[in-house]
Amino acid sequence: MQKISTVVVAAVFSVFLLTHPASASKHVTIHGTHDYDEIKDKCDKAGGDFTPGDNNSYSCTTNCHGGSGDDCGVSCNHEGKCGGWVPGRIAPKRTRVDDLLTRTVKKR
Repeated sequence: MQKISTVVVAAVFSVFLLTHPASASKHVTIHGTHDYDEIKDKCDKAGGDFTPGDNNSYSCTTNCHGGSGDDCGVSCNHEGKCGGWVPGRIAPKRTRVDDLLTRTVKKR
């Protein structure tokens, strides 16, 4: 009976790990407003991928180390209000656009 319980606990734990990976994205609030040209400029400097979106929105994605990828990013609405994301294993030092795109390497 104890072997069955151990197998069940191991199975449940495995399912949990598969459905809640440590690298799940974490939302980051970015204070202030940031216009199209500012985000495009910072994205270009970070080596990221800039994307104009619908309704005058815009975004930039990077690999979190200043290169192409989508692990880290910033997305802004038409009013310049932005939010960002980083992998769950990374704790951004600040909520600045530059830090989210290039220097979010402080692991927990």
